[in-house]
Amino acid sequence: MKQKTGYLLKNIWKFTSSEGYSHLPDNNISKKIFFMTFKYFLSLLYVYSMLSAVSLNAQNIVPNSLYAFDKYMTNSGYAGLNRGKVLVFDIREQWLGLEASPKSYSLSFTSPIYELHGSYGVKVASISSGISKKTGFDLSYNYVFQSVSGLFSFGMGAGMYSMKLKNDGIITPGGFYSKGEVDHNDPFLSSLLASNIYLSKISLFGVYYYNDVEFGIIFDKEINVSDKSVYEVRDILRLNWQYLYRFNQNISVKAFGLIYSDFVLWQNDIGVAGLYKNNYLTGFNLRGYSNKTIDSMSFLIGGNVNYKLRLIYSYDFTISGLRKVEDGTHEIKIIYNFGKKNIKRSLPPLINNPRL
Repeated sequence: MKQKTGYLLKNIWKFTSSEGYSHLPDNNISKKIFFMTFKYFLSLLYVYSMLSAVSLNAQNIVPNSLYAFDKYMTNSGYAGLNRGKVLVFDIREQWLGLEASPKSYSLSFTSPIYELHGSYGVKVASISSGISKKTGFDLSYNYVFQSVSGLFSFGMGAGMYSMKLKNDGIITPGGFYSKGEVDHNDPFLSSLLASNIYLSKISLFGVYYYNDVEFGIIFDKEINVSDKSVYEVRDILRLNWQYLYRFNQNISVKAFGLIYSDFVLWQNDIGVAGLYKNNYLTGFNLRGYSNKTIDSMSFLIGGNVNYKLRLIYSYDFTISGLRKVEDGTHEIKIIYNFGKKNIKRSLPPLINNPRL
């Protein structure tokens, strides 16, 4: 299998090399940039596949109910596709009422780079769950290529996070705990709590859009490394889709979905939202972890404060047995669009016309 994969990548590399597109005219710069970007995308894909040989899968999937309205959080290939600079703040508090319940805060910024036919994105985040807290950042770049078959956006990203474990959140059977003094009586656990854990991430992603239908895919390779040279590698796969149906100029309905997996657990989301004049929205999202397990239902509502600022809120009602001990999940998303980027162009001379 590895030999076949290497042979296939080798031939694709040859096709996308300078010899493969040297026949293109010099003025066709966009296609040359496309082939060059795609070639380096393949090289990173090859490295990514080699790392998969030592993959160990674990840990939980962090859900998000407003993924259809902040697509960059799910797939970095959406950066800049709205032709403007966008700043997004998201806060999510899950399973209120439970001690040490999951909480996440994130801030992202995306912007197109017209000169390079692409876009970039930056995200900083803080995620706490149980005894762990993770903070860090992500960077991404995507190349956008438009053809008669639709719009393509693909690229790569990288991230770095640090994780700390809370010492006071653990109690062992043989430990000693008195007047603020903590002794777990477990050398391995004490060593782990004292160490710093770092998580590095490599991402490959792509988006396809045509006539109000879109699909996206992203692969994440995460490597957890501690001070004690203990490391773990895990893979994450995300698939997203959306279809927009317009009844008229004022009313439209958007159906969307997300598949999220670490190849141990599969999370499936599907939702529908109605939009009025593209200013107000309401809908719901259903989340489950198998064909027999429905975890929660989210109710969504939001709208534009003005032509640049949008607020969206979701409330997750837990359907599983966990609803007996928690009070639901709240998520708020604040989206600020700076507007389309001004492009410097030479304008024709002004002609005064008394009829205007």
